[in-house]
Amino acid sequence: MALAMSVTALAQSYTLTATKYHPGVNGVGHRTADGSRIDGGKLSRGEIRWVAFSLDMFSTYGFKLGDTIVVKCATVPQIDGEWVVRDKMGKHLRKRVDFLLPRNSSSYFHGHVKVEVEKKRKKASAAGVADVPAASAPRHTTELTSWQFSRDSTDWRAVNVPHDWAIDGPFDKKWDLQMVAIKENGEDVATEHSGRSGSLPWIGRGFYTTTFVVPRGHEQATLEFDGAMADAHVYVNGHYAGGWAYGYNAFRIDATPFIHHDGTPNELAVALNNLEESNRWYPGGGIYRMVKLVTTTTAAHLDPWDMQLITTLEGGTHVTIGHKVSSPQAAKAYAVTAHLAGHTTTARPDAGGNLTLEFDVPEAALWSPERPALHDLTLELSEDGKVIDRYTTRVGLRTIAWGKDVDGYFAINGEPVKFKGVCLHHDEGPLGAAENRSAMLRQLTTMKAM
Repeated sequence: MALAMSVTALAQSYTLTATKYHPGVNGVGHRTADGSRIDGGKLSRGEIRWVAFSLDMFSTYGFKLGDTIVVKCATVPQIDGEWVVRDKMGKHLRKRVDFLLPRNSSSYFHGHVKVEVEKKRKKASAAGVADVPAASAPRHTTELTSWQFSRDSTDWRAVNVPHDWAIDGPFDKKWDLQMVAIKENGEDVATEHSGRSGSLPWIGRGFYTTTFVVPRGHEQATLEFDGAMADAHVYVNGHYAGGWAYGYNAFRIDATPFIHHDGTPNELAVALNNLEESNRWYPGGGIYRMVKLVTTTTAAHLDPWDMQLITTLEGGTHVTIGHKVSSPQAAKAYAVTAHLAGHTTTARPDAGGNLTLEFDVPEAALWSPERPALHDLTLELSEDGKVIDRYTTRVGLRTIAWGKDVDGYFAINGEPVKFKGVCLHHDEGPLGAAENRSAMLRQLTTMKAM
């Protein structure tokens, strides 16, 4: 008996085909809505099996085989309760997941029903809770390195992020095969060409899942992705939290509306999809750069991506910092204090959270390609006199100019500079696209010596 279900997986709704099965009479099998056969003899009497959800959908939300999920249905309370994402049955059901409800029920359901689905929450162990940093630290950053990965959302393995799924191979010319006539080579007839992207399997889908715990007392949470190839869709505890299509940009996701604050592990899932002909070179595949969880104790916080620092050298080294307080509350009195090269200044934001800090740092060394001096800039956000956020970043103090003001040159700190460089893609050659700091340092050192 077929049943169409409108499934709400937390924030998302789908209409899928489901089938309810009782054990077959004398082992006679039943067929699903798509014609696949299920052997009724494999079911114990009294059990009901629902073939309803694709593996792709559940891997997208971070559900895996063996997980326990909580199902709620207002119109058919018989299916309320905990279900187990069961293994596949038979060769005809490779793209389906079975949900087993081990209880007697002779109810027959008709029409469309709405079902809410969420993963059963696991309470953190006492040891796990003890490891959660205290809320006295106004900002906490965690690198998320341990993940589970799958290409088909069925077979999972542990990986460390940054990760490039394609560099493992195998090599096959089919991944970048083209039948073209390259006019620049004097070709008039289309012939077979391959190798433009390494003949490695970067095309297709990939899925990542991991967990994280939000520090006690922290309200705001941001996930920072330095790079994911490509078309990332990010889910937190089953909710679609956001995404980013372009694989070569860093991006951030506000996870605040979806996180648990009680020490319960949060489920994070990332679905990626690399389309054919989306790159002319080897792009790699996967979460190829770091992922960080940044949390703060209050909704109001400082956003480093909103900070702008400008240096001028007229009459000494003068620094102007533009910044913004994110999510300010109208009834609160905020102030931002900057510490740089032994100097301190404070400013208050306007109603929109915008502010400007200015001060002189006459003894601070300037940055240049020959002497790349860096300084620690610390910014603190106070609410009614109490520090509620703080972060430190490294900055270089320098001016740049070009055109008529510098006789047609490009200048740093008033000195002409010639550009030198190479054609360098983001990957590390045979090491793959996953961020490798040692390899990057070698590249930079080599270019610095040019």
